[in-house]
Amino acid sequence: MNPHFLFNALNAVAGLVRRREHDGAVDMLARLSELLRTTLDRDMPAEVSLADELGFLGRFVDIELVRFGDRLRVTWDIDPDVRTALVPPLILQPLVENAIKHGLEAHSTAGRITIAGRRDGDMLRLAIRDDGPGRTMPSPRRGAGLGLANVRSRLAQLYGERHSFEISDRDGGGTEVAILLPFAVDVAAERQSSLAEPIGAVSGQPSVVADLPTGGLRHRPDMPGDQSRQADRASS
Repeated sequence: MNPHFLFNALNAVAGLVRRREHDGAVDMLARLSELLRTTLDRDMPAEVSLADELGFLGRFVDIELVRFGDRLRVTWDIDPDVRTALVPPLILQPLVENAIKHGLEAHSTAGRITIAGRRDGDMLRLAIRDDGPGRTMPSPRRGAGLGLANVRSRLAQLYGERHSFEISDRDGGGTEVAILLPFAVDVAAERQSSLAEPIGAVSGQPSVVADLPTGGLRHRPDMPGDQSRQADRASS
């Protein structure tokens, strides 16, 4: 996690306190504490369920939503069938942080990020898409790309040649970072999810598609799909 994120998050907390939004400040500090506890956990397993990874990522996104307000719009497009798939922990957060840094922070017209997950045969496909200028336009934000290099290194160590990591420009603008991993299921998470309501059951959709424009911190369940239902109820 980039140290600048911690600095910016604490500044956002200070802003909430100055506006006397004390409940929001306490909520944000609690989420920041959860993020730091997870990143400092030395006993973290080599792989976790995608549901757990999205829960961690959701807390990170919530903090960024406080910072950027309506400028940041996040869409979760996750196939319910892959939420129990095994992924390396903390693998998506640096990719989303990078998309924000070189998209939203660097260019005033950017602000939409899509987090997608699908099964592709015997592989799991994960993608982070943004609507920034793409790689053809140099980013004014400095950075040596250490977050991306770390992701590449971890994937290579875990999966060797049975993975791919690609960065490409999107048609119409923006960048996509795509990861292909061997599809394997967390048996315990699979058993638990079989007792739970399918993510798309309320909306009738085959996948979680939650568009989240907001200017303040909100409660987020561990699975972003649950927030999709809250958004549906709010708009009805």
